[in-house]
Amino acid sequence: MRELYLTQVTHAATGMSLVTNELGTIAYYITGEMGQTGNRLKILDKSAHVLAELEQASLGFLPRFTLRVANTQVGSIGLSLQLREVLFVSGVNWLILGNLDKQRFQISKMRHQLAASFPKGDGRLTIQIADVDNEVALVLITAFLDRWQFIASGRTAPWFTFMTGREPLLGSSYRELKPSLPSHSQFVTLGTSIKSHQKRR
Repeated sequence: MRELYLTQVTHAATGMSLVTNELGTIAYYITGEMGQTGNRLKILDKSAHVLAELEQASLGFLPRFTLRVANTQVGSIGLSLQLREVLFVSGVNWLILGNLDKQRFQISKMRHQLAASFPKGDGRLTIQIADVDNEVALVLITAFLDRWQFIASGRTAPWFTFMTGREPLLGSSYRELKPSLPSHSQFVTLGTSIKSHQKRR
């Protein structure tokens, strides 16, 4: 089993997150947004190559997201604002069970657990990967769930942000991670400065 750590988004369903391993080395970047048809949440490697993505295929109270891995569609997720804690990933037949308030999720197939995540207590989610062959997709789905809470729980108003065209935190894809990727320390410094600015407002 492999253990990874995802920096959680704290303000909206947009922006960039880092995924690090047990040594603190960056393994993946998560970037993108949700809220409009065609929006994408992506997982990238350290060279900014897209490994997998979730694309929003529909709007409304039952939006659907298409899962692609290595540019190949492998499944889709139907997001329900009412049935918030049970999801099914069609195509791969994965079942997602979760608790938005406790931020705990598990992904399984039949009786086999593929991945589980829970708060680490320092602004990150611990992700335990049992199915290493599908690690990229499992990490992306976990990041999706972390952002989904802002829509399903109503603790923020991302739909208003999307409808008014307001600039999301860190941009829709954090400058598309170009021309260069930020280091872990640069990202932490950026996040700290944003929080400090918001406290002064």
